[in-house]
Amino acid sequence: MSLVRLLVRLATVKALGGATWAGAAVRDSEIAPIDAAAENERQPFISVYVDETRTSPQGKDLLAGSTDMSLVLEIGITAQMCVRDEHGREVTEQGMPVTDAGLELTLDVIQRQALSALMDPNNDWADLWRGMVTSVRSIEMQRGAKAQDGPRFAGRQIVLSCATLRDPAFGVALSGIWPTALALIEADPEVAYLAQVIRTVVGEDAGMSAWKTVQAQRGLSLGEARGLSITPPVGAEAAAPDFAEPTLVEPAPVEPSPGAA
Repeated sequence: MSLVRLLVRLATVKALGGATWAGAAVRDSEIAPIDAAAENERQPFISVYVDETRTSPQGKDLLAGSTDMSLVLEIGITAQMCVRDEHGREVTEQGMPVTDAGLELTLDVIQRQALSALMDPNNDWADLWRGMVTSVRSIEMQRGAKAQDGPRFAGRQIVLSCATLRDPAFGVALSGIWPTALALIEADPEVAYLAQVIRTVVGEDAGMSAWKTVQAQRGLSLGEARGLSITPPVGAEAAAPDFAEPTLVEPAPVEPSPGAA
């Protein structure tokens, strides 16, 4: 379970909710293809999910290293979402004419609104998103459409190639951006249950001794931990729960003696 991926996806959904012409129709990880999902929708909608993910571990620490992921926003709108204006013309609820050009224009606007929402300095979820995403390396867009066998459909897939923070280490108290994330999650009744899930997965309450926490963070075997003097003496591990990795102290600079060249 990638907690970074979960949090980036969740922050995206929450930041976009109500911020675009899609209104509250922002879906988390919609499984159905976007054209199939559009069959039952009555307003523009956005589906958010993470596609490809790649992490570069440091040594054997499987949780270390930044993560690269493809964050996908799929926007859809169909002709069945139309109403009639005062002149009897079919338009979307946003007032756009129900033509190919009108549907594309609606997608253009929603795309702009969605990306702007992630940059909104007044949105706490967007601020969390920006804290998790360290850089956006590229944005790619693909068009989708269907004009036969069902309602006319127009869609757009936006793929943001993002670099993100690493997953939190196992067995230690959450720090950095994570307390802020948990506070936001706990304040939202729809997702408040995730706070305990995250704490459990991180293992804050695992009760590991300090030296075992260091061993886990570095991905060391017991033999390797002993070789690095991280463990207590052989046979005394259970009796020394607080034995921690030795702290390396830099030697103090030596003052030159009087008269030295």
